[in-house]
Amino acid sequence: MAPDLPGSGGTRDPGRPLTLHDLVAHVVAAARDAGLDRFHVVGHSLGAVAATATAALHPDLVNSLTAHAGWARSDPQLVFQFALWQHLARTDPAAMARMMLLTAMGKEALRAWDRTTFAQVAAALTELLDGARDGLARQSAAGARTSTSPACSRTSPGVADHEGRRTPRPTRMNLGVYMTSGRLSAEAERAEPTVRNKGGPPFRFPE
Repeated sequence: MAPDLPGSGGTRDPGRPLTLHDLVAHVVAAARDAGLDRFHVVGHSLGAVAATATAALHPDLVNSLTAHAGWARSDPQLVFQFALWQHLARTDPAAMARMMLLTAMGKEALRAWDRTTFAQVAAALTELLDGARDGLARQSAAGARTSTSPACSRTSPGVADHEGRRTPRPTRMNLGVYMTSGRLSAEAERAEPTVRNKGGPPFRFPE
């Protein structure tokens, strides 16, 4: 199950600034609506932040956590980046689409594309972003305000949103992949190929 976070897809929300607790509430509500008593949670980017907080706030519901490309805190570079995203999301979705293609895709994939592929993918992404201007801008604003401490750290003080509300530290972690200066962190580069729960048995993704 892949729920749309507030600001995405058909998910409705009050339209106010998003908080970390809003994102968690939607994840849990979607899981409960699907009849899930316990579940594995996986997240990418802002979804990784939401997934980490979900595991921290609801350890009774979450079997394991996989967080990809999340962040420990919104440093000045991230705040600057999210401000740019907010501006482009509201004013120039086409430029936003092209920037996302060049920064989110791997070099090998991009070098394998021809001009037609670039044009088609950029057009499709522009159409998608154009229909979600407000939501993407609000998610970008939430990203700038919301920070997590690295979930794998034993000394992690927990998670806080821009209102100062803190959550407990997650107690079980599958895999955390955090980015530093455009490269995988040293911890991620040293990670074993087999994903393991700290304090639990190996977890294998379903085929």
